[in-house]
Amino acid sequence: MNASIQPERQIEADGAAVDVFRLPTDEASLEKLLRELFAEHWRDITLGPIIQGAAREMRAERPPDRIGMMDGYLTIAFGVPHFHICIGEHKGTGANPAPPDPAQHRRTSRTELYRSARSRS
Repeated sequence: MNASIQPERQIEADGAAVDVFRLPTDEASLEKLLRELFAEHWRDITLGPIIQGAAREMRAERPPDRIGMMDGYLTIAFGVPHFHICIGEHKGTGANPAPPDPAQHRRTSRTELYRSARSRS
């Protein structure tokens, strides 16, 4: 991660402090970051989507056996369990092109890393 990116300290509803690192959303930056995080730091990552009213938190049991890009989607696979995240331009195929509005909506528009900011006493 770029050492010049400074976190923003936020206080959660329960009073816990969290540092939020806002990151670039361009395809090259996201692919480089995600490849490094999952290849080198997979043991330390809790991942999953967060939507209003729900969060899914998962941890990998082993390093990914495949990381690849196709049609704007980065795929990170841990054997059978895997996920896809749209970080680039999604075009679809010649026979089945992606409609522009959904393709744009699917693309990552915000990237943040969170760090618990527990006080050390």
